[in-house]
Amino acid sequence: MALAPTSWPMALSVLIPLPFDIISTVLRFWIRHKRKAWGPDDWAMLVNLPLWTVSTIATIAMSFSGIGQNDASLSTFQYSNSLRWFYIFQEPWCFTLVAIKVSIGFALIRIASGKKWIEYVIYTSMLFNFVVMGGTGFYLFFQCRPVQKNWTPTMDGECNDRSIQTVLSYAVAVVSISTDWIFATLPIFLLWNVQLDWRVKGSVMLMLGLGVFASIAPIVRLKYLIGLNDSTHLLQNLGNILAWASAEMNVGMFVANLPACHPLLKHAISQFSSWTGGSGSRSLSYGKSKKLGAQRLSRDPASKHWMELEEQPEEGRKGHGGGSKGSKGPPGVETRIYGDLDTGIRGSMDGGNDGGGRTSADGADTVITTLPDSNTVKKVYLDPTTGTIAGAGNTSSTTDTTKLIVECGTIETATILEVAKAAEISRASKQLTFVDVPVSGRPMGAQDGILAFMAGTNHKAIFPVVKSYLSHMGKPDAIFLCGDIGAGTAFKFINNYPSAITSLAASEALNTGSKMGLDVARS
Repeated sequence: MALAPTSWPMALSVLIPLPFDIISTVLRFWIRHKRKAWGPDDWAMLVNLPLWTVSTIATIAMSFSGIGQNDASLSTFQYSNSLRWFYIFQEPWCFTLVAIKVSIGFALIRIASGKKWIEYVIYTSMLFNFVVMGGTGFYLFFQCRPVQKNWTPTMDGECNDRSIQTVLSYAVAVVSISTDWIFATLPIFLLWNVQLDWRVKGSVMLMLGLGVFASIAPIVRLKYLIGLNDSTHLLQNLGNILAWASAEMNVGMFVANLPACHPLLKHAISQFSSWTGGSGSRSLSYGKSKKLGAQRLSRDPASKHWMELEEQPEEGRKGHGGGSKGSKGPPGVETRIYGDLDTGIRGSMDGGNDGGGRTSADGADTVITTLPDSNTVKKVYLDPTTGTIAGAGNTSSTTDTTKLIVECGTIETATILEVAKAAEISRASKQLTFVDVPVSGRPMGAQDGILAFMAGTNHKAIFPVVKSYLSHMGKPDAIFLCGDIGAGTAFKFINNYPSAITSLAASEALNTGSKMGLDVARS
Protein backbone atom coordinates (compact mmCIF):
# COMPACT_ATOMS: atom_id res chain seq x y z
CA MET A 1 0.00 0.00 0.00
CA ALA A 2 1.33 3.41 -0.92
CA LEU A 3 2.37 5.62 1.95
CA ALA A 4 -0.26 8.34 2.45
CA PRO A 5 -0.05 11.47 4.60
CA THR A 6 -1.81 11.41 7.94
CA SER A 7 -2.41 15.14 7.46
CA TRP A 8 -3.08 16.18 3.87
CA PRO A 9 -3.31 19.90 4.73
CA MET A 10 0.16 19.79 6.26
CA ALA A 11 1.62 17.83 3.35
CA LEU A 12 0.14 20.21 0.77
CA SER A 13 1.25 23.28 2.73
CA VAL A 14 4.87 22.30 2.17
CA LEU A 15 4.89 20.27 -1.06
CA ILE A 16 3.03 22.82 -3.22
CA PRO A 17 5.25 25.86 -2.47
CA LEU A 18 8.46 23.81 -2.13
CA PRO A 19 9.53 23.96 -5.83
CA PHE A 20 8.83 27.70 -5.95
CA ASP A 21 10.91 28.24 -2.81
CA ILE A 22 13.83 26.16 -4.07
CA ILE A 23 13.90 27.77 -7.53
CA SER A 24 13.55 31.32 -6.20
CA THR A 25 16.24 30.75 -3.54
CA VAL A 26 18.77 29.34 -6.02
CA LEU A 27 18.06 32.18 -8.46
CA ARG A 28 18.36 34.76 -5.69
CA PHE A 29 21.84 33.71 -4.61
CA TRP A 30 23.09 33.21 -8.18
CA ILE A 31 21.81 36.59 -9.39
CA ARG A 32 23.14 38.54 -6.43
CA HIS A 33 26.54 36.84 -6.77
CA LYS A 34 26.77 37.47 -10.52
CA ARG A 35 25.67 41.10 -10.18
CA LYS A 36 27.92 41.67 -7.14
CA ALA A 37 24.91 43.19 -5.38
CA TRP A 38 25.04 41.14 -2.18
CA GLY A 39 23.37 42.91 0.73
CA PRO A 40 22.09 42.40 4.29
CA ASP A 41 18.84 40.91 2.98
CA ASP A 42 20.86 38.19 1.23
CA TRP A 43 22.88 37.45 4.37
CA ALA A 44 19.63 37.07 6.30
CA MET A 45 18.33 34.62 3.71
CA LEU A 46 21.62 32.70 3.75
CA VAL A 47 21.39 32.33 7.55
CA ASN A 48 17.78 31.26 7.10
CA LEU A 49 18.55 28.50 4.59
CA PRO A 50 19.60 25.72 7.04
CA LEU A 51 16.79 26.68 9.44
CA TRP A 52 14.21 26.56 6.65
CA THR A 53 15.62 23.22 5.43
CA VAL A 54 15.26 21.60 8.87
CA SER A 55 11.74 23.00 9.29
CA THR A 56 10.72 21.76 5.84
CA ILE A 57 12.07 18.25 6.41
CA ALA A 58 10.36 18.11 9.80
CA THR A 59 7.05 19.26 8.29
CA ILE A 60 7.14 16.53 5.65
CA ALA A 61 8.02 13.94 8.31
CA MET A 62 5.20 15.11 10.61
CA SER A 63 2.63 14.95 7.82
CA PHE A 64 3.37 11.22 7.46
CA SER A 65 4.10 10.33 11.10
CA GLY A 66 0.62 10.54 12.60
CA ILE A 67 0.00 14.22 13.27
CA GLY A 68 -3.54 15.17 12.27
CA GLN A 69 -4.99 11.84 13.44
CA ASN A 70 -6.90 11.14 16.64
CA ASP A 71 -4.32 10.65 19.38
CA ALA A 72 -6.03 7.51 20.68
CA SER A 73 -5.70 5.79 17.29
CA LEU A 74 -1.89 6.03 17.25
CA SER A 75 0.58 3.51 18.61
CA THR A 76 3.06 4.49 21.32
CA PHE A 77 5.83 4.67 18.70
CA GLN A 78 3.76 6.85 16.35
CA TYR A 79 2.82 9.19 19.17
CA SER A 80 6.42 9.57 20.39
CA ASN A 81 7.81 9.88 16.85
CA SER A 82 5.31 12.63 15.98
CA LEU A 83 6.24 14.63 19.08
CA ARG A 84 9.95 14.20 18.29
CA TRP A 85 9.48 15.70 14.82
CA PHE A 86 7.33 18.47 16.31
CA TYR A 87 10.17 19.35 18.68
CA ILE A 88 12.67 19.36 15.78
CA PHE A 89 10.34 21.63 13.79
CA GLN A 90 9.31 24.33 16.25
CA GLU A 91 12.64 25.94 17.22
CA PRO A 92 14.07 26.45 13.69
CA TRP A 93 10.60 27.50 12.49
CA CYS A 94 10.64 30.44 14.91
CA PHE A 95 14.08 31.56 13.74
CA THR A 96 13.12 31.01 10.10
CA LEU A 97 10.30 33.53 10.50
CA VAL A 98 12.75 35.99 12.07
CA ALA A 99 15.21 35.61 9.16
CA ILE A 100 12.47 35.99 6.53
CA LYS A 101 11.08 39.16 8.13
CA VAL A 102 14.61 40.58 8.46
CA SER A 103 15.36 39.81 4.80
CA ILE A 104 12.16 41.53 3.64
CA GLY A 105 12.91 44.46 5.95
CA PHE A 106 16.38 45.00 4.53
CA ALA A 107 14.97 44.70 0.99
CA LEU A 108 12.57 47.54 1.82
CA ILE A 109 15.43 49.60 3.25
CA ARG A 110 17.12 49.32 -0.16
CA ILE A 111 14.25 51.33 -1.65
CA ALA A 112 13.49 53.61 1.32
CA SER A 113 14.98 56.59 -0.59
CA GLY A 114 16.73 57.84 2.54
CA LYS A 115 13.44 58.33 4.46
CA LYS A 116 14.70 57.88 8.01
CA TRP A 117 11.30 57.40 9.65
CA ILE A 118 10.58 54.48 7.31
CA GLU A 119 13.92 52.93 8.20
CA TYR A 120 13.16 53.36 11.92
CA VAL A 121 9.79 51.62 11.48
CA ILE A 122 11.46 48.74 9.66
CA TYR A 123 14.24 48.33 12.24
CA THR A 124 11.72 48.47 15.09
CA SER A 125 9.59 45.79 13.43
CA MET A 126 12.62 43.57 12.91
CA LEU A 127 13.61 44.03 16.57
CA PHE A 128 10.14 43.01 17.79
CA ASN A 129 10.29 39.93 15.58
CA PHE A 130 13.68 38.93 16.94
CA VAL A 131 12.64 39.42 20.58
CA VAL A 132 9.23 37.70 20.38
CA MET A 133 9.88 34.96 17.81
CA GLY A 134 13.51 34.38 18.72
CA GLY A 135 12.67 34.40 22.43
CA THR A 136 9.91 31.85 21.83
CA GLY A 137 12.35 29.63 19.95
CA PHE A 138 14.81 29.67 22.85
CA TYR A 139 12.02 28.95 25.34
CA LEU A 140 10.75 25.94 23.38
CA PHE A 141 14.22 24.46 23.32
CA PHE A 142 14.41 24.38 27.13
CA GLN A 143 10.76 23.90 28.14
CA CYS A 144 11.31 20.25 29.18
CA ARG A 145 14.09 18.76 31.26
CA PRO A 146 15.54 16.44 30.10
CA VAL A 147 15.02 17.26 26.42
CA GLN A 148 13.79 13.72 25.67
CA LYS A 149 10.69 14.36 27.78
CA ASN A 150 9.39 16.56 24.92
CA TRP A 151 8.56 13.39 22.96
CA THR A 152 8.42 10.83 25.80
CA PRO A 153 5.86 12.23 28.25
CA THR A 154 5.98 9.18 30.55
CA MET A 155 9.69 9.43 31.40
CA ASP A 156 10.94 11.07 34.58
CA GLY A 157 11.48 14.81 34.42
CA GLU A 158 9.46 17.99 34.22
CA CYS A 159 8.00 20.33 31.59
CA ASN A 160 6.65 23.83 31.93
CA ASP A 161 2.90 24.26 31.72
CA ARG A 162 1.80 24.00 28.08
CA SER A 163 -0.35 27.12 28.48
CA ILE A 164 2.89 29.16 28.39
CA GLN A 165 3.61 27.80 24.92
CA THR A 166 0.05 28.66 23.88
CA VAL A 167 0.43 32.27 25.04
CA LEU A 168 3.78 32.61 23.26
CA SER A 169 2.24 31.14 20.10
CA TYR A 170 -0.43 33.84 20.17
CA ALA A 171 2.27 36.49 20.62
CA VAL A 172 4.23 35.12 17.64
CA ALA A 173 1.11 35.20 15.45
CA VAL A 174 0.22 38.77 16.45
CA VAL A 175 3.75 40.07 15.81
CA SER A 176 3.91 38.23 12.48
CA ILE A 177 0.57 39.66 11.33
CA SER A 178 1.56 43.18 12.40
CA THR A 179 4.90 42.98 10.59
CA ASP A 180 3.32 41.68 7.39
CA TRP A 181 0.86 44.56 7.32
CA ILE A 182 3.50 47.15 8.16
CA PHE A 183 5.82 45.92 5.42
CA ALA A 184 2.92 45.72 2.95
CA THR A 185 1.76 49.30 3.55
CA LEU A 186 5.14 51.07 3.71
CA PRO A 187 5.32 51.34 -0.12
CA ILE A 188 2.21 53.55 0.06
CA PHE A 189 4.24 56.20 1.89
CA LEU A 190 7.10 55.84 -0.58
CA LEU A 191 4.65 56.69 -3.36
CA TRP A 192 2.56 59.31 -1.55
CA ASN A 193 1.16 61.99 -3.89
CA VAL A 194 2.54 60.23 -6.97
CA GLN A 195 0.15 60.39 -9.94
CA LEU A 196 -0.14 56.92 -11.47
CA ASP A 197 -2.13 55.37 -14.29
CA TRP A 198 -4.23 52.24 -13.78
CA ARG A 199 -1.46 49.82 -14.82
CA VAL A 200 0.96 51.23 -12.29
CA LYS A 201 -1.71 51.33 -9.60
CA GLY A 202 -2.43 47.69 -10.33
CA SER A 203 1.23 46.83 -9.77
CA VAL A 204 1.22 48.59 -6.42
CA MET A 205 -1.99 46.87 -5.37
CA LEU A 206 -0.50 43.50 -6.23
CA MET A 207 2.59 44.34 -4.19
CA LEU A 208 0.44 45.27 -1.21
CA GLY A 209 -1.65 42.16 -1.74
CA LEU A 210 1.42 39.96 -1.30
CA GLY A 211 1.94 41.26 2.21
CA VAL A 212 -1.74 40.92 3.04
CA PHE A 213 -1.78 37.37 1.66
CA ALA A 214 1.25 36.46 3.77
CA SER A 215 -0.68 37.53 6.88
CA ILE A 216 -3.61 35.18 6.17
CA ALA A 217 -1.80 32.10 7.51
CA PRO A 218 -1.09 33.47 11.02
CA ILE A 219 -4.60 34.97 11.15
CA VAL A 220 -6.19 31.57 10.47
CA ARG A 221 -3.71 29.87 12.81
CA LEU A 222 -5.01 31.99 15.70
CA LYS A 223 -8.27 30.02 15.56
CA TYR A 224 -6.55 26.71 16.29
CA LEU A 225 -3.86 27.71 18.80
CA ILE A 226 -6.09 27.04 21.81
CA GLY A 227 -5.85 23.37 20.84
CA LEU A 228 -2.29 23.30 22.21
CA ASN A 229 -3.80 23.14 25.72
CA ASP A 230 -5.77 19.96 24.94
CA SER A 231 -3.34 17.18 25.87
CA THR A 232 -5.78 14.40 24.91
CA HIS A 233 -6.10 15.60 21.29
CA LEU A 234 -2.77 17.40 20.89
CA LEU A 235 -1.57 15.68 17.71
CA GLN A 236 -4.97 15.97 16.07
CA ASN A 237 -5.07 19.71 16.78
CA LEU A 238 -1.48 20.14 15.59
CA GLY A 239 -2.55 19.05 12.11
CA ASN A 240 -4.33 22.35 11.46
CA ILE A 241 -1.91 24.52 13.46
CA LEU A 242 1.19 23.24 11.70
CA ALA A 243 -0.40 23.30 8.23
CA TRP A 244 -0.89 27.06 8.54
CA ALA A 245 2.50 27.52 10.22
CA SER A 246 4.17 25.79 7.28
CA ALA A 247 2.17 27.84 4.76
CA GLU A 248 3.24 31.05 6.49
CA MET A 249 6.90 30.06 6.37
CA ASN A 250 6.91 28.94 2.74
CA VAL A 251 4.87 31.84 1.36
CA GLY A 252 7.16 34.24 3.23
CA MET A 253 10.21 32.52 1.77
CA PHE A 254 8.92 32.98 -1.77
CA VAL A 255 7.90 36.60 -1.26
CA ALA A 256 11.30 37.45 0.25
CA ASN A 257 13.10 36.03 -2.81
CA LEU A 258 11.02 37.76 -5.50
CA PRO A 259 12.84 41.12 -5.72
CA ALA A 260 16.23 39.49 -6.24
CA CYS A 261 14.93 37.20 -9.01
CA HIS A 262 13.70 39.96 -11.31
CA PRO A 263 16.95 40.67 -13.26
CA LEU A 264 17.19 37.10 -14.54
CA LEU A 265 13.53 37.01 -15.47
CA LYS A 266 13.91 40.32 -17.27
CA HIS A 267 16.89 38.90 -19.19
CA ALA A 268 14.91 35.79 -20.13
CA ILE A 269 12.05 37.94 -21.43
CA SER A 270 14.56 40.01 -23.42
CA GLN A 271 16.05 36.86 -24.99
CA PHE A 272 12.60 35.54 -25.84
CA SER A 273 11.74 38.86 -27.46
CA SER A 274 14.89 38.74 -29.58
CA TRP A 275 13.93 35.25 -30.80
CA THR A 276 10.51 36.53 -31.80
CA GLY A 277 11.84 39.60 -33.59
CA GLY A 278 12.01 42.17 -30.79
CA SER A 279 15.01 44.34 -30.07
CA GLY A 280 17.20 42.82 -27.40
CA SER A 281 19.83 45.52 -27.47
CA ARG A 282 21.21 47.25 -24.46
CA SER A 283 23.12 50.38 -25.33
CA LEU A 284 24.39 53.23 -23.26
CA SER A 285 23.07 56.40 -24.89
CA TYR A 286 24.08 59.97 -24.28
CA GLY A 287 22.77 63.20 -25.71
CA LYS A 288 19.54 64.53 -27.19
CA SER A 289 16.89 62.51 -28.95
CA LYS A 290 17.61 61.09 -32.39
CA LYS A 291 16.64 57.86 -34.06
CA LEU A 292 19.59 55.48 -34.38
CA GLY A 293 18.51 53.93 -37.66
CA ALA A 294 19.29 50.31 -38.47
CA GLN A 295 22.47 50.02 -36.42
CA ARG A 296 21.91 48.08 -33.18
CA LEU A 297 24.33 48.21 -30.29
CA SER A 298 25.06 45.18 -28.12
CA ARG A 299 27.04 44.84 -24.93
CA ASP A 300 29.93 42.41 -24.55
CA PRO A 301 30.51 41.85 -20.79
CA ALA A 302 34.18 41.09 -21.45
CA SER A 303 34.78 44.28 -23.42
CA LYS A 304 36.18 47.38 -21.74
CA HIS A 305 35.89 49.61 -24.82
CA TRP A 306 33.49 52.52 -25.06
CA MET A 307 32.68 53.60 -28.59
CA GLU A 308 31.39 56.91 -29.96
CA LEU A 309 29.27 57.14 -33.10
CA GLU A 310 28.20 60.38 -34.78
CA GLU A 311 24.61 59.98 -35.97
CA GLN A 312 22.93 61.69 -38.90
CA PRO A 313 19.56 63.45 -38.36
CA GLU A 314 16.59 61.22 -39.13
CA GLU A 315 12.90 61.55 -38.47
CA GLY A 316 11.28 59.32 -35.89
CA ARG A 317 11.06 58.62 -32.21
CA LYS A 318 14.23 56.97 -30.93
CA GLY A 319 13.84 53.59 -29.32
CA HIS A 320 15.76 52.57 -26.25
CA GLY A 321 18.83 51.10 -27.90
CA GLY A 322 17.44 50.49 -31.38
CA GLY A 323 15.35 51.82 -34.24
CA SER A 324 11.68 52.38 -33.55
CA LYS A 325 8.45 53.96 -34.63
CA GLY A 326 6.96 57.22 -33.52
CA SER A 327 6.70 60.94 -34.03
CA LYS A 328 9.32 63.30 -35.35
CA GLY A 329 12.16 64.17 -33.02
CA PRO A 330 13.63 67.66 -32.58
CA PRO A 331 15.48 68.79 -35.72
CA GLY A 332 18.95 70.23 -35.82
CA VAL A 333 20.42 68.47 -32.79
CA GLU A 334 23.53 66.35 -32.58
CA THR A 335 23.39 63.01 -30.82
CA ARG A 336 26.39 60.94 -29.82
CA ILE A 337 26.00 57.31 -28.81
CA TYR A 338 28.42 55.54 -26.49
CA GLY A 339 28.20 51.81 -25.89
CA ASP A 340 30.18 48.96 -24.38
CA LEU A 341 30.42 47.17 -27.72
CA ASP A 342 31.61 43.79 -28.91
CA THR A 343 34.45 43.45 -31.40
CA GLY A 344 32.23 42.87 -34.45
CA ILE A 345 30.19 46.03 -34.03
CA ARG A 346 33.22 48.05 -33.00
CA GLY A 347 34.98 47.05 -36.23
CA SER A 348 31.96 47.94 -38.37
CA MET A 349 31.85 51.56 -37.21
CA ASP A 350 33.70 54.47 -38.72
CA GLY A 351 35.06 57.18 -36.50
CA GLY A 352 34.80 55.22 -33.27
CA ASN A 353 36.66 56.71 -30.32
CA ASP A 354 37.58 55.18 -27.00
CA GLY A 355 36.04 57.16 -24.20
CA GLY A 356 34.13 56.90 -20.98
CA GLY A 357 31.81 58.72 -18.65
CA ARG A 358 33.94 61.86 -18.61
CA THR A 359 34.23 61.89 -22.40
CA SER A 360 30.47 61.78 -22.76
CA ALA A 361 29.92 64.65 -20.33
CA ASP A 362 32.63 66.82 -21.86
CA GLY A 363 30.73 67.16 -25.12
CA ALA A 364 27.05 67.17 -24.19
CA ASP A 365 24.60 69.37 -22.33
CA THR A 366 22.51 66.31 -21.46
CA VAL A 367 23.79 62.84 -20.60
CA ILE A 368 21.36 59.89 -20.55
CA THR A 369 22.66 56.52 -19.38
CA THR A 370 21.19 53.05 -18.99
CA LEU A 371 23.67 51.03 -16.96
CA PRO A 372 23.27 47.36 -15.99
CA ASP A 373 24.37 47.23 -12.35
CA SER A 374 25.57 49.21 -9.34
CA ASN A 375 29.27 48.61 -9.88
CA THR A 376 29.04 49.94 -13.44
CA VAL A 377 27.09 52.99 -12.27
CA LYS A 378 29.75 53.79 -9.67
CA LYS A 379 32.55 53.31 -12.19
CA VAL A 380 30.91 55.42 -14.90
CA TYR A 381 29.75 58.22 -12.59
CA LEU A 382 32.03 58.40 -9.56
CA ASP A 383 35.53 57.69 -10.84
CA PRO A 384 37.44 60.92 -10.04
CA THR A 385 39.42 60.73 -13.28
CA THR A 386 37.10 59.24 -15.90
CA GLY A 387 33.67 59.60 -14.27
CA THR A 388 30.66 61.44 -15.66
CA ILE A 389 30.33 63.66 -12.57
CA ALA A 390 33.96 64.75 -12.95
CA GLY A 391 33.46 65.47 -16.65
CA ALA A 392 30.22 67.37 -16.13
CA GLY A 393 31.66 69.36 -13.26
CA ASN A 394 34.77 70.29 -15.23
CA THR A 395 32.86 71.67 -18.23
CA SER A 396 30.17 73.32 -16.10
CA SER A 397 32.81 75.28 -14.24
CA THR A 398 33.94 76.93 -17.48
CA THR A 399 30.50 77.65 -18.99
CA ASP A 400 27.09 78.91 -17.93
CA THR A 401 25.39 75.82 -19.37
CA THR A 402 23.45 73.63 -16.95
CA LYS A 403 24.39 69.98 -17.25
CA LEU A 404 21.55 67.48 -16.99
CA ILE A 405 22.47 63.89 -16.13
CA VAL A 406 19.82 61.16 -16.30
CA GLU A 407 20.32 57.51 -15.26
CA CYS A 408 17.68 55.05 -16.52
CA GLY A 409 19.00 51.75 -15.15
CA THR A 410 17.32 49.60 -12.50
CA ILE A 411 19.64 49.31 -9.49
CA GLU A 412 19.30 49.65 -5.73
CA THR A 413 18.46 53.00 -4.22
CA ALA A 414 21.66 53.23 -2.17
CA THR A 415 23.83 53.61 -5.29
CA ILE A 416 21.48 56.20 -6.80
CA LEU A 417 21.64 58.23 -3.58
CA GLU A 418 25.44 57.97 -3.58
CA VAL A 419 25.63 59.35 -7.13
CA ALA A 420 23.06 62.04 -6.29
CA LYS A 421 25.13 63.12 -3.29
CA ALA A 422 28.23 63.45 -5.48
CA ALA A 423 26.22 65.48 -7.99
CA GLU A 424 24.91 67.78 -5.23
CA ILE A 425 28.44 68.37 -3.94
CA SER A 426 29.53 69.25 -7.47
CA ARG A 427 26.42 71.41 -7.93
CA ALA A 428 27.50 73.64 -5.04
CA SER A 429 29.86 75.45 -7.41
CA LYS A 430 28.63 74.31 -10.84
CA GLN A 431 25.34 73.98 -12.72
CA LEU A 432 24.69 70.24 -12.51
CA THR A 433 21.41 68.32 -12.03
CA PHE A 434 21.06 64.55 -11.56
CA VAL A 435 17.80 62.62 -12.10
CA ASP A 436 17.12 58.90 -11.62
CA VAL A 437 14.59 57.65 -14.20
CA PRO A 438 14.29 53.84 -14.32
CA VAL A 439 12.71 52.57 -17.52
CA SER A 440 10.05 49.90 -18.01
CA GLY A 441 8.52 48.39 -21.12
CA ARG A 442 10.78 45.59 -22.32
CA PRO A 443 12.37 45.42 -25.80
CA MET A 444 8.96 45.54 -27.48
CA GLY A 445 8.25 48.89 -25.85
CA ALA A 446 11.65 50.16 -26.94
CA GLN A 447 11.06 49.03 -30.51
CA ASP A 448 7.75 50.91 -30.64
CA GLY A 449 8.91 53.92 -28.63
CA ILE A 450 6.29 53.42 -25.88
CA LEU A 451 8.50 52.94 -22.83
CA ALA A 452 7.45 54.09 -19.36
CA PHE A 453 9.75 56.15 -17.12
CA MET A 454 9.63 56.78 -13.36
CA ALA A 455 11.58 59.89 -12.35
CA GLY A 456 13.01 61.01 -9.05
CA THR A 457 14.78 64.35 -8.52
CA ASN A 458 15.33 66.94 -5.82
CA HIS A 459 14.96 69.69 -8.44
CA LYS A 460 11.36 69.44 -9.65
CA ALA A 461 11.68 72.36 -12.08
CA ILE A 462 13.91 70.25 -14.33
CA PHE A 463 11.28 67.52 -14.83
CA PRO A 464 9.58 69.13 -17.88
CA VAL A 465 12.97 69.20 -19.62
CA VAL A 466 13.61 65.56 -18.73
CA LYS A 467 10.15 64.62 -19.94
CA SER A 468 10.69 66.39 -23.26
CA TYR A 469 13.75 64.22 -23.93
CA LEU A 470 12.20 60.97 -22.75
CA SER A 471 9.04 61.58 -24.79
CA HIS A 472 11.03 60.56 -27.86
CA MET A 473 11.52 57.12 -26.33
CA GLY A 474 8.21 56.68 -24.49
CA LYS A 475 4.64 57.85 -24.22
CA PRO A 476 4.30 61.25 -22.50
CA ASP A 477 1.46 59.98 -20.30
CA ALA A 478 3.72 57.15 -19.09
CA ILE A 479 6.49 59.42 -17.80
CA PHE A 480 5.94 60.07 -14.08
CA LEU A 481 7.55 62.28 -11.47
CA CYS A 482 7.54 59.97 -8.43
CA GLY A 483 9.20 62.28 -5.89
CA ASP A 484 12.66 63.12 -4.61
CA ILE A 485 15.84 61.48 -5.86
CA GLY A 486 15.62 57.71 -5.42
CA ALA A 487 11.82 57.62 -5.61
CA GLY A 488 11.89 56.54 -9.25
CA THR A 489 14.21 53.66 -8.46
CA ALA A 490 12.10 52.69 -5.44
CA PHE A 491 8.95 52.62 -7.51
CA LYS A 492 10.58 50.55 -10.27
CA PHE A 493 11.64 48.06 -7.61
CA ILE A 494 8.03 47.75 -6.45
CA ASN A 495 6.80 47.55 -10.04
CA ASN A 496 9.07 44.52 -10.60
CA TYR A 497 7.06 42.31 -8.26
CA PRO A 498 4.14 41.51 -10.61
CA SER A 499 6.39 40.56 -13.54
CA ALA A 500 8.53 38.39 -11.26
CA ILE A 501 5.47 36.57 -9.93
CA THR A 502 4.03 36.02 -13.40
CA SER A 503 7.32 34.81 -14.86
CA LEU A 504 8.02 32.39 -12.01
CA ALA A 505 4.50 30.97 -12.21
CA ALA A 506 4.79 30.57 -16.00
CA SER A 507 8.18 28.85 -15.65
CA GLU A 508 6.80 26.42 -13.09
CA ALA A 509 3.76 25.72 -15.28
CA LEU A 510 5.98 24.94 -18.28
CA ASN A 511 8.19 22.72 -16.13
CA THR A 512 5.13 20.82 -14.85
CA GLY A 513 3.78 20.45 -18.38
CA SER A 514 7.12 19.09 -19.58
CA LYS A 515 7.18 16.50 -16.78
CA MET A 516 3.66 15.43 -17.77
CA GLY A 517 4.73 14.74 -21.35
CA LEU A 518 3.86 17.96 -23.14
CA ASP A 519 6.16 19.22 -25.88
CA VAL A 520 6.78 22.66 -24.40
CA ALA A 521 8.79 23.84 -27.39
CA ARG A 522 5.87 23.19 -29.78
CA SER A 523 3.14 24.46 -27.48
